[in-house]
Amino acid sequence: MTPHHLLYHWDETAIDRWERAAPLPDDDPYARIALISPALAVSEAIELIPSWAADTSPDGWIEVQLRVQQSGRWSKWYRMAVWSNDGSHRTSFASQHDEYADVATDTLCLVVPGQAVQVRVLLCGLPGADMPQLLDLFLCITTTAPPSVVSVPPALSAIALPLLMSQYDYPDGAGWCSPTAVHMVLAYWYAQLLDPRLAQFADGTTLPHLTVAGIFDPGWNGTGNWSFNTAFAARFGLRAYVTRFDTLEQVGRWTAAGVPVILSLAWEQNQIDDAPARTGGHLTIVRGFTETHALIAEPAGRDRILRAYPQTQLATAWQAKSQGTVYLIYPPDRPRPVPGPADAWI
Repeated sequence: MTPHHLLYHWDETAIDRWERAAPLPDDDPYARIALISPALAVSEAIELIPSWAADTSPDGWIEVQLRVQQSGRWSKWYRMAVWSNDGSHRTSFASQHDEYADVATDTLCLVVPGQAVQVRVLLCGLPGADMPQLLDLFLCITTTAPPSVVSVPPALSAIALPLLMSQYDYPDGAGWCSPTAVHMVLAYWYAQLLDPRLAQFADGTTLPHLTVAGIFDPGWNGTGNWSFNTAFAARFGLRAYVTRFDTLEQVGRWTAAGVPVILSLAWEQNQIDDAPARTGGHLTIVRGFTETHALIAEPAGRDRILRAYPQTQLATAWQAKSQGTVYLIYPPDRPRPVPGPADAWI
């Protein structure tokens, strides 16, 4: 049976086996080569979310595109993102709506379910710039299959985060929940690894000019682009990608392994006990579980970052808003939960 969510991953070795093709006439005029993945046969795909890790020199960038097959016909290539590590070339794109699909910032939403999908990445650069490198490509696929259901509660755990931050500590921070959550998680990994690449995240004062600036999407005019958040985290030696879970039990397997998980959700006033005021879209950190509650590091918590949300209320708000979207950010060599058939992770 097809799972509700799937995750495909190509590392640098697998990407080396992709087709190399000349850019098309309508491509970015600075595109040097197009990397095209094998077509993936997927039963009843309805949403696609790409993530990536890239090494881009100054004046170099990548462009990520997707296409889908429905009833034996391929769609056009939808432009999902332009990305450079230094931010000189970075944007999402408008909807590009047609009879096949439309783009919702970081997600390709299909009009009718698709039977195959494919990825295309342009390697671009100004004259004299080094060629960008695509190091990892992840593709989360949501299908029409029903969500998995488990009766097992999340494993008990409690991760201590060394840096607790509120987005409201910053004059322009009202929309910074996602980079604030990412910054706290990267500070945690610095404390665990002492990797000098992560040292700058131990200081909360670097959030505006480091994490916010490194994630900001001018095409969406904000910092909530899921794919940009994980692409930023991947710059610092970590594996980082967007995927989707069906249950908090899946989240609990990660927190029990010492990996905090960032969730995308929304709630109405009083929908989640102990949560701040209503939000139409938000990112928060799950750092563990008690028997009844999820332990939260809340970027919107103002003077009380550590909170506890009832598991049922949290799960309902999370699944309703984002179909269980999470950021997974962790060292590539860290022991982690072994995925089962219904688990969209690597």
